[in-house]
Amino acid sequence: MLCVKSGEELNQRQVAKLIKVSPTAIAKSIPNLEKESLIAYEKKEGVNLSYLKLNRDNKLTLYF
Repeated sequence: MLCVKSGEELNQRQVAKLIKVSPTAIAKSIPNLEKESLIAYEKKEGVNLSYLKLNRDNKLTLYF
């Protein structure tokens, strides 16, 4: 995911496709990734989509 521009938002399906896992696996991992401050998670109002952003301020993010 390092090829993603800093601050770029991706939905769960885009992330799943990018790292070749199921969208369900992404959905289940969100709470843990958010707890570790590796991602920022935002649910858009009025749309059934959730967006993720890689938290590049957290130095641990670069190791994954």
